[in-house]
Amino acid sequence: MKTYLNRSLALLLFFFGVSFIADAQKKPEVFLSKVFINETDSLNKFVLKLYDDQSYEFLKFIKNKKILNAKREQGEYNLKGKKLNLEPKSDKLPFEHPYNYYFVEDNGLFENKKCEGDAILTLSNDEKFSQAFYTDPVFGKISNDRKLGNKLNDPKLNSKNNSFSPPEIIAATPPVKEENIVSNFAKLSADSLKRIKVIIVVGPVEESTKKFVEEKKELATFLRSYGVQVIEIYHPKANWTDVQEASKDAHIFIYSGHGSTKGENSCSGGLCLTDGITSASDMSKGLQLNKNALILFNHVCRGAGSSAGDDGDIGKIEAAKRVTDYSYPFIQKGAGCYYANNTNGSLQPFLERFFNKMPVSTIWKEVSKSKTIVIDEKYKHDKRYHISLGSDDESGSIVTRTTTTNGVKKVEKIKGFISYDEAIVGMPEFSVLKFFEK
Repeated sequence: MKTYLNRSLALLLFFFGVSFIADAQKKPEVFLSKVFINETDSLNKFVLKLYDDQSYEFLKFIKNKKILNAKREQGEYNLKGKKLNLEPKSDKLPFEHPYNYYFVEDNGLFENKKCEGDAILTLSNDEKFSQAFYTDPVFGKISNDRKLGNKLNDPKLNSKNNSFSPPEIIAATPPVKEENIVSNFAKLSADSLKRIKVIIVVGPVEESTKKFVEEKKELATFLRSYGVQVIEIYHPKANWTDVQEASKDAHIFIYSGHGSTKGENSCSGGLCLTDGITSASDMSKGLQLNKNALILFNHVCRGAGSSAGDDGDIGKIEAAKRVTDYSYPFIQKGAGCYYANNTNGSLQPFLERFFNKMPVSTIWKEVSKSKTIVIDEKYKHDKRYHISLGSDDESGSIVTRTTTTNGVKKVEKIKGFISYDEAIVGMPEFSVLKFFEK
């Protein structure tokens, strides 16, 4: 009996010892320490994750045409005072970026020691990064699994027979009263989103027509992913009669095409459509938009200030006059905001924020960060509105200018100058919620 007890005790001690050793050899759980993001461009997003074991993940989400991709870099980091140093595991780097940053608490990471200008990566406290998965309006479900190389290709998401249902963060803020939140940005109910009507119009722009149409078709797909109604009218079927009919009660009016001088008193204004130029006067009479409409102009000469035919810096006063003239027919009819930009893919970031219930004054501050603001004042036709213009300075460089006059295309090299290619006229607190006011 004594021998049996001794053996039993020995076995217990053995298993206890094995268990103790196994526990001692277990790796401690790793926790997320800090997250830095750059999501100003919805098609190119950067996420830098720092963990408490001094490891990091640097992710780049990119959309090239219709292909979604996630690139990852791993390594170790060292944060001493303000200076953050990243040391990647591999010499084969998936994308370029600095390896030394300067950290400012409650702000983000800067490239220069003085921490001047805007942070290149901003500090994020969004809870979605501490969850198993979260949903992005462009890239869909994204995994936070550290072991997974491709964050968009998690087998738990793609396996048809897998019954696992991962927790998913849809909104970073406390839940709102609306039900059926559809994405990280859209915090309107599904029913509210279905009530929003968008009309997209692209007129003839010679060899650029195909490119503009493709860009707007992609934008239409993005909008439909939110559940909103979208009507698309493209050249060679962009006729004024159809535009008028489609505009009835539309909340968002989007136009790409040539600019013109058929505004009031032969000033900037008008739409260049398949069946001719529609004047500002005809627009005022014919368009039947929602009284609080959002107007978005993209790639429209004079719409944001500058024109392809400008021979030099037109000056901020002339640029503001063009924007004022172009926006006037819409503001006159009660539109809440007119926003114009001459950059590819610029409307989607604006709309993402707009569906997030951001007021247009806040949206403007975010989307115009790369510009020099040259005008910021009351709108002369209605003091309830504000007008702001952003510029780029290409002085000292040589740029290629393409113009078309009476169907004749001209390509030439000219000296760069200051251009005005982003502008807004709006009520500062105007937001998507205005669509639902009676």
